[in-house]
Amino acid sequence: MSEKFEVVGASERKVDGLALVTGRPVFAGDLDLPGTLHIALLTSPHAHARVRRLDPGAAARLPGVALVLTHENTPSTRFTTAGQGYPEPSPYDARMFDPKVRFVGDRVAAVAAESPALARAALGLIKVDYEVLDPVLSLDAALAPGPR
Repeated sequence: MSEKFEVVGASERKVDGLALVTGRPVFAGDLDLPGTLHIALLTSPHAHARVRRLDPGAAARLPGVALVLTHENTPSTRFTTAGQGYPEPSPYDARMFDPKVRFVGDRVAAVAAESPALARAALGLIKVDYEVLDPVLSLDAALAPGPR
């Protein structure tokens, strides 16, 4: 069977190529809509720790900050991070914010504010006291009884 390919091995003109190289398309990051809030995330500097105390008060009181989210004021609904389709066999074991962080960069809090700069500045006002935990580096240690 000899099929004639029309695209494989041939140059195809990109439909939006001219517009892209001339800077005409508008992307979501280009929009400045009135009332838009900007989000910044506070992430963990520790690979394994518990959040002992978290004080978002100063950040929440900053003019222009609409909301500060933490494990204390968000649902404990669990989801999977696997990203597979139905049926999803992976464990539903992650929360939006959890009082335990499991990697450097794990989410601790989010700030919604009137500007990106204000949201980032508010992050610096959130006080977090961590109890740094020992890493679990083997299957035996993970299966051992007791808290981790």
